[in-house]
Amino acid sequence: MTDLIGIFLQTSDHSIDVATDFLTLADFYQLKCVSKGCSDALNLIEYRRCRDGKDYMVNFPGYPGVLVRPGAGLFRHQLASLHAMHKAENTNKSWGSLRGGILGDAPGLGKTITMLSHIANTAGVKPVEPKQFFNNDRIDEHWKLMRINIAFRVEILRSIKPFREFGFYEELADIVCPPYSDDRFPTLESFESFVNKETRKMGVPHSTIDVFRRNVIGFKAGMDKRDRRYFASGKGRRMMFERNLLPCSTTVIIVPDALLEHWAQQVRSHLNLNVFADSNEQRGSEFGVCYIDGVGDLSLARFPLNHKSTLDLPSIFDLIGYTIVVVPFSRIKQQFDNQRKRKKDESSLNLKSEVDYSSNSPLLQLRWFRIVVDEGHELGENPAGSDVTLFINEMASERRWVMSGTPTTGDEDDINYTSKGLDQLQRLLMFLRHEQYGIIPAGGGGGGP
Repeated sequence: MTDLIGIFLQTSDHSIDVATDFLTLADFYQLKCVSKGCSDALNLIEYRRCRDGKDYMVNFPGYPGVLVRPGAGLFRHQLASLHAMHKAENTNKSWGSLRGGILGDAPGLGKTITMLSHIANTAGVKPVEPKQFFNNDRIDEHWKLMRINIAFRVEILRSIKPFREFGFYEELADIVCPPYSDDRFPTLESFESFVNKETRKMGVPHSTIDVFRRNVIGFKAGMDKRDRRYFASGKGRRMMFERNLLPCSTTVIIVPDALLEHWAQQVRSHLNLNVFADSNEQRGSEFGVCYIDGVGDLSLARFPLNHKSTLDLPSIFDLIGYTIVVVPFSRIKQQFDNQRKRKKDESSLNLKSEVDYSSNSPLLQLRWFRIVVDEGHELGENPAGSDVTLFINEMASERRWVMSGTPTTGDEDDINYTSKGLDQLQRLLMFLRHEQYGIIPAGGGGGGP
């Protein structure tokens, strides 16, 4: 650790670029710094590539892998935007708080590069988990009764179902199935700890173990009924929904179809993808960093892009490995239509009033680190219940951004220009999940995020 700090503080050029020869970006955020002095020293680092020739202090770890060519660098106004964006995401870090906003720089000022730099600054960070809302004493009391009840076997087997494809499953099932006639698993926590330990020992992927953990959360909710009214509310249902999703450090960027190739070119031209790779793959160290919908892994793409709308989205376990996923509006529309078609025979279909918690769309099965909507004024122009807007609003993420040089649109000479502009702005606040102004859809409709 001391050697790494030396690299950070003493290297004459971009220190973080040197340090990534030793650690991945995800590793930086997992390191624990026991010294407050070292932690404070690493809070800000110098950025020495600003186009005005001056040096500026920026938030750790800077913008690794961005504009690394000689003579390339960010402009001062981009650094100012990045400082404001970092503040907007970190003023309140509690679950459910507004973390994001509108990047409204005028056209031509490099919003795409600014956003890619912002993504690089947080590569490897995962979302904050929703708060623990269970009463542990009630859980322990319930577990004491259930551990000697053969009927509880169904819940236990359901929780370890993710491990059925592994050879040790039968042995594990024999050990953990109740009733327990001995002192096995006196608490639910001891049961969960045992399964985690055994599965890690057998080399089970972390993503699979995470599914088990969320299954346990599911039957915990059944044990503690004290907050039924809260969980019946929109915010309570959202909390339960997001606790059962797989969290990832991926930023998903939703763009108009016409801008899909633009984003692919910007990422390819201005990011050194090697910096973001967790390991060297046989297909190249850039593989697994950026996924372009309808094209595949960016490292294998050829320009002009051969976009295939029929290409299915990867599984959620493939998507969580990427730093950036770029998806066009047409894919969002397709996913919404698939959801509606799948539910057409169910009388409960009403996506306009509630979240579809049983979704089979990969985009709704993950808790993304960040969602970015380019040309996001389209969310404001569309009614709150439109297919694309509704689907995007239901996607779960910790941080949310709208990119648009014109967040509100319309004819300034129109007598209703102000009211229409306020409606558009309120729809953007719905997407951002503003606690005061992002609840009731514009136009007085019901529902909310």
